[in-house]
Amino acid sequence: MAPLALVSALMASAQADTELRWKFKSGDKTRYEMKMDMTQETKSGPMPFQVKVSQIMDMTWEVTDVAADGSATLSQTIDRVRMEMTLPQAGQPPMKYDSQQESKAPGTETLAKIFDAMIGKPFIMKVSPLGKVSDMQAPDGMVQAFKNMPAGGMFSEDGLKQMIGQSMMPLPEEAVAVGKTWDQSAEMETPPFGKQVTTTQYKFGGEEEVDGKKFDKIDVAMDVKLEPSEDAQAKIKLAGNDASGVIYWDTAAGQPADSRVNSKMKFEITVGTNSLEQTVTTKSSMKRVAAGEAREL
Repeated sequence: MAPLALVSALMASAQADTELRWKFKSGDKTRYEMKMDMTQETKSGPMPFQVKVSQIMDMTWEVTDVAADGSATLSQTIDRVRMEMTLPQAGQPPMKYDSQQESKAPGTETLAKIFDAMIGKPFIMKVSPLGKVSDMQAPDGMVQAFKNMPAGGMFSEDGLKQMIGQSMMPLPEEAVAVGKTWDQSAEMETPPFGKQVTTTQYKFGGEEEVDGKKFDKIDVAMDVKLEPSEDAQAKIKLAGNDASGVIYWDTAAGQPADSRVNSKMKFEITVGTNSLEQTVTTKSSMKRVAAGEAREL
């Protein structure tokens, strides 16, 4: 290749790199719909049983202030939760919950207490243009409600803070070319078993058209490890883990437009002399939606 042609090719390659940044404008509101479908199959004895859960959580993100460096004070509010749970008992109808319904279905009383402590109460945080979250503040009412509730896992103050914070995808400092990767690690206590450590790898895939619109595609792969508690009476082993997905990033707006992650995890659980196998299959998505738009479960 001639020197001039080589220089031109290198310049074109450099110009093709993409700078990914969260972009904030004071007063902006963005609505997202987070959807999860989960199937939990448990084998303990000759007859396995299943529990199926479908959940939709509607959220509003509002930028209340933007600093000179582009960092923002962001308010995230859960507006509505809908859930349907199918239990393994033969002939038992699905248990349904909708936070907008005043009368609660039988069996959803605990769910109602959990969600009532969250809905309409904003989480406040500071977010940098690289997606770094700091100064997370949970609503006072929610904190007090969870102090007297054996929620655990996601439905706890720490679990909800982690879920809200992880919706802010971390971004690399340098501009990225196709194939560039970066990582994020997160920990969550999973009583009574111990701690779950999740490492997420993001991989830039370049521009892609979705439903007539162009976005930057970011592939996602997740690795999960369990760190058991030394004094835990229940022991859990992760026997299989497969989790991956994709994020469609709106580079012009500086925010995600759509994300989808599928996972399948297999556990071996021992409590005393009893043991069981559990497989949890999950399909999760987060989609930017117009005000008032709502999908069915």
